[in-house]
Amino acid sequence: VVLSACQTGLGKDFAAGTTGLARAWIQSGASSVVMSLWNVDDGATRELMTKFIGKATEQPVDQALREAMLETRSTHPDPYYWAGFTTFGAPELNQSSN
Repeated sequence: VVLSACQTGLGKDFAAGTTGLARAWIQSGASSVVMSLWNVDDGATRELMTKFIGKATEQPVDQALREAMLETRSTHPDPYYWAGFTTFGAPELNQSSN
């Protein structure tokens, strides 16, 4: 699951842990979730996600996100534009084999 809107990785802390959109998707059966940790720029996010989706069909999600980030960093050097995304769950799984 890819949640590329602003702050989709944030949740609410409880004694049993943090609950948010990512955890809900994992509990619903998703193997991994890509999410943002802060407000993201629309243009840079579109560029990052386009690169990521192209790569995620052929390699594990965490590697695809890393490579997309490195490519996006070449056109948007400030980490604000590309470093706000992370994976949650089992990123080592190749989504194309599920």
